[in-house]
Amino acid sequence: MATARCLLRRLIPHSTVQFGLSKCRRSATGHSPHDVLSWATRGGAAALGHSHDLGTIEVGKKADLALLKNDDSPVSFPLLNPHGHVVLQAQRSDVHTVLVNGHVAKYRHRLRGIDLRALRDRVGNTVEHLRGRLGEGEWHKGMNPEVPRAKTIEQSRFGTEQPPAGQ
Repeated sequence: MATARCLLRRLIPHSTVQFGLSKCRRSATGHSPHDVLSWATRGGAAALGHSHDLGTIEVGKKADLALLKNDDSPVSFPLLNPHGHVVLQAQRSDVHTVLVNGHVAKYRHRLRGIDLRALRDRVGNTVEHLRGRLGEGEWHKGMNPEVPRAKTIEQSRFGTEQPPAGQ
């Protein structure tokens, strides 16, 4: 990947591609997509006290992996910055394959080894049970919480300054 970036910069040194690559490196807070991905993987394992068996891809560690691929997504190509793509662009619909402890749990965007119809029935039964226990009034309040109205602030396209004369 680094070679491709260097080649791309030599071929198109002042392009929007180069601007996009350099912009993806660090945010205003000074953190890169690589930092964020590291926090989610190595950092998550450390927070759980499982750095010895989770967080990185190494021999002897559990193979819990999510593989991303979505050829139908316009944000999936060109893939110039993999870390930036995962952190800033990828959606759950981009998860092609999931391995849990080395076993394939999802492949080609579909869960494996799960009876979704039976699961939907169980979830539906649970919802109906809770709805019956709460009563229709409490259920409705919980499903439709009161949301404070947002205050709209008028702002001209010129910010706080007055528009130039004649516009």
